Amino acid sequence: MNNFKKTLFIAFLISLAIHYMLYFTIDKSLQNSTLQINTTNKKNTTTKNGLVKIQYVKMKQVKKKVKKTVPSKTAKVIKKQPSKKTKAQKITQKQEVMKKSTSIIQLPIVKKETLDLKQFFTLKQNEIEQRDQEIEKQQEIQEELEEIKKLPALTQSYIKLYGEQYFEFSENQRRYIKQNLNTIGKITQRYLEYPRISIRTKQKGMNVVEFYLHPNGDISELKITDSSHYTALDSNTIETIRIAYQDYPKPVEKVKIKIYVKYILY
Repeated sequence: MNNFKKTLFIAFLISLAIHYMLYFTIDKSLQNSTLQINTTNKKNTTTKNGLVKIQYVKMKQVKKKVKKTVPSKTAKVIKKQPSKKTKAQKITQKQEVMKKSTSIIQLPIVKKETLDLKQFFTLKQNEIEQRDQEIEKQQEIQEELEEIKKLPALTQSYIKLYGEQYFEFSENQRRYIKQNLNTIGKITQRYLEYPRISIRTKQKGMNVVEFYLHPNGDISELKITDSSHYTALDSNTIETIRIAYQDYPKPVEKVKIKIYVKYILY
């Protein structure tokens, strides 16, 4: 009898423990479920035994107030689209401008000229002849200079007054100058008299006189080309030539004579 009571008591304790464990586990699971369903439309009610009842509650739909857009009284601005006519006009204007530009800008027409062989060879021959003439002139100048070096110093000094113009004269003119210029200078010095005014004022210097001597013995275009800076001396040289030219040797053809006259006081 005592053993039976013990076993009942043990069984009762085991059942209590099992119940307690079940209650603990169920309570925890219910708590977790309530945590997940809080946001929904449910009501949780606990009973006296500690159990939780879940009741669904219908939520009232809240009507959202929609703001009615009142059309503004301001007039709508409508952009006018360009008419087809204006576009066509613009196209025609552009075409006209392009036509004008093409008519203004014209490329030059290059004409292909045929080469005339005869003209080509004649030009070459003319160039060769010109070169030959230049070479001959240079040779003549060299020969003339060699002859001038053999002349007296006074004649050489007179010829230097001509410069390059001397080589443009003809052979007869150059021959006359080389042979007679010295004598013309000496004849002029023979007729030369020192002006008294120049002696008193102690004027001295040199001037260059130029004139043309003709085959009949006359002279023309008498003038002073390089002055002595004294009017008395320059005018005296002109008067002396007008007297002395009668004794000058006559040339074969018209010749330009150029000499200098010195005025020296001792």
